[in-house]
This record gives sequence, C-alpha cells and structure tokens, in this order.
Amino acid sequence: FGEITSSEVSLRTGAGPVISVESTALVVLEGRAFRLEASNPSSDPWSGIQWFFNSVPIPGATNLSFDVPRTPRWRAGLYWAVVSNLFGETTSPEQRVHVMPLPVVTVVRESAVVSETPGALARFSVRRSYATNAPLEVHYRTGGQAQNGLDYQRLAGRILIPPDRATVLLEAGIIDDPWVEGSETIEVRLSPGSNYVLGTNIAAAIAIQNSEVPPGSTETATNRVMAFTHAWKYQESEGYSNTSWTLSTFPDSTWPMGGAPFFREADPLPVPGVTFLADLGITSYFRTTIHVPDRPVSQVWIQGLVDDGWVLYVNGRRTLISGISSSLPLNSGLRANRSIDNATIEGPTQIQVPNLVVGTNWIAVELHQFEVPREDAVFALQMELTYGSDIPPVLGDPILNADGRCSVVLGGQGMRRYDIETSTDLIQWEPWTQVVFATNEQVRRIEGRFDPGHLPRFFRARVLPPR
Repeated sequence: FGEITSSEVSLRTGAGPVISVESTALVVLEGRAFRLEASNPSSDPWSGIQWFFNSVPIPGATNLSFDVPRTPRWRAGLYWAVVSNLFGETTSPEQRVHVMPLPVVTVVRESAVVSETPGALARFSVRRSYATNAPLEVHYRTGGQAQNGLDYQRLAGRILIPPDRATVLLEAGIIDDPWVEGSETIEVRLSPGSNYVLGTNIAAAIAIQNSEVPPGSTETATNRVMAFTHAWKYQESEGYSNTSWTLSTFPDSTWPMGGAPFFREADPLPVPGVTFLADLGITSYFRTTIHVPDRPVSQVWIQGLVDDGWVLYVNGRRTLISGISSSLPLNSGLRANRSIDNATIEGPTQIQVPNLVVGTNWIAVELHQFEVPREDAVFALQMELTYGSDIPPVLGDPILNADGRCSVVLGGQGMRRYDIETSTDLIQWEPWTQVVFATNEQVRRIEGRFDPGHLPRFFRARVLPPR
C-alpha cells in the first residue's frame, strides 16, 4: 500500500535541574519578616518549584522566593525547595531558620537618692535580656515631680543599647537651682517598641534631695519620699515566723528587685502595674529604703494601693496594720480578713512614726491574701513627709531639790537631737544629757541627779547635727 513520513521531531538531550540558595542558616527575630530565595544557575528552564518546611510541602509556596511577613516561633526549622524540569527534579540544600524571641527590656535605678549638687547624676540601667551584634533603640518617657530640662539635663526619650552589650546607663545630670523645693523624683518609664517587649520592671524612680533647704527655714514643705512606682526587693516563696526580715541587717541579696505596683490582676489599676506576682501562697514580703533629709518632720502621710491586707514596718517597728486581724499572731499563713475585688488608692492617711531618723530608713511590708490560690494581688505605697518650721529649743525653769534631784522641761521638734549643758558661772559649761525627739514629739520632761554639793545654776540646750 505504500509508506508515510511523519512530521519532524526534535530530540533534546540534557540533565536534571540545578538550584542554588543564598545561605544555609538564617536568624530571624520573632515578629519580623524573612525571605528564602532560590536561583537557577543553568540555562535550562524549570518546569516547577515547591518549598518544604520540616518535610511538609508549604501550600502555595511555588515561586522562586518564599516570604513570611511576621515570623512566629513555630516557623523555626528546616526549609528546602524541590525543582523540576523535563529531565528530573533536584532538592536544594537545607536552610535552617532560627527564630529568636524579641529581647525583653527592663529598667532599674542605680540608687534611690541623688543630691542636688553640681555634677550629680541620676543613673538608670536599661537592660535587654540578651546581647546581639545589632544595636537596639529603646524608647521611654519621663515623669515624677522633677521637670525634664529644668531640674535635670533634658533626656531625649530614647537610648541606644550598643551591639554586643545587654545594658546601657541612662544618666540624667542634676541641675543645682537656687529654689527651695523639697525632694522631687525623676521617673523613667519604658514605652512599647516594635523590636522588643517590655519586661516586669518597666519603670524606676530616683529622688533628688534638694540642697537649698537652709538651717532655720520657716517654710513648711511636703516631700514625697516614696512614689507608687518605687523599687522594692520582694519575696514570694518563703514565709517568716518573726520580724527579723524587716531589719536593716537582714540579708536580702537573693531577693529579686522589682518596681511597684506589684500585681496579679486582670482589671485596670489606678496606677499601671509594673511587676507581675506569681500565684503562690498567702503572704508576700517587700523591703526598700527611703531617705529623710535633716528637717523637722511634723507629719507622715501614706497612700496605699493594696489587695487584700497588709502590715507596714518602719526600721523594724510595726507601724500600721490594715485588713488583717491585729489580735492574731502574724505569720505567713494568716489570711487577710477582707477581700478586695478591685484595688483602689486608699488615703492619704496620717500615721505616727516615732522612730523615723534622718538619713536612711528601712521600710518593710507584708501583703496577705484573703483567698488561696490568690486570683488577684496588688501592692504599691506612696509616702510623703510634711516639714514644720525650724524652732530653737526652749528650756523651762529647772526644779532643783536639795538632794540633787533635778527636773526640767525641754520644748523642741520631732527628729531633732539636743544637747543640754549646765554651768555655775555662765563661763564654764559641762554636758549633762542628750535627748532625741521622736517624729511628732514637741515636749519632754527630763530628770536627773547632781552632786548636792555642786548644784548648777544655769541650763542651756542646743541642737546637735544628725548622727
């Protein structure tokens, strides 16, 4: 019947596809974008590409590049691509992606008080949870009674943590002005950022001790020695059967430091919470210090943000108990006798603190809960001192008996130390006794005894400097 010639067929020879990738390891911050790319170094076109993640094909990932716009933690793992052409398929080298959590940023103060003197610096330490080879810019805002740019050199509101470092000092140069202001606080509060997350200590405050309070001042002033955002050392895991933990000599080096308010609370607070409390036992313990200047303190005022009950100690002495039965012995298992649903600021309340001293004072608080496990717990404290006028001491007429017994009344001011001297001729004076007035004390009767054969004729009192 004959023959037929087919149409021409071109025969190509070749090999399987070739693929290259940019790198075999990639470090990505959580929440940031990353891209994987493949390229064809040969002239033979590909007919298809599929990206894989931990051996599972990624739906829709069939392009030369694969993008993740916001990387979650679970995206860490092994990636590769399989490409094909007319002659077969090839698997790319594996690319391992490491997803690092965003650094946790905190701030703590380097000291509680700084004096208003030339060259003085209020220092805050801004920290990130780990160092990388990249810098990190942290944003913050300032607050407190002290004014940015007026009471201290202007702070810009942002600071850079250098590469390969986890900590940087934020320093505020104190401006020594001529005004009588009492003490003021500088507060630094961290702001949220896209390249970090905020930790538990997001605020810290330092008191500026004013240097323009002259001896003999007749002005009355109020000094906030503790703000609601004050820094405390705290302990949640141990209980104490006595009050030794309230003393200045108690070893608290293992206690963590945190900024107030301390909280375990889902509802909004009047002052935003700073340090989160764990769901542990009934009682938590807090310790800190305040600085009291050398001025006569006439009143002590406090405001509390507390849920549920608490006990306040000043220099180891119990000063106030609220929301806890005062008739029962205090211990770590004693429950509060009130349950507070939503903590509010209580006070201001005037308290009597007879053992307040000039200089450093130790403040301790134990916080007790009504229910266990505790669903909510809140603690923060604010303390202000009101100063009276500086008044010279006054001695009443002494009563001298023939047997040498003596009684004299001294009028003075709280927290002042007085030296009483005697003389027989107004030329030679001899020390008789020294007395220290409590915080609110104004009058004291002093009794003593002299040699009946050497009775003094004159008495005088003078103010001594603080110890």
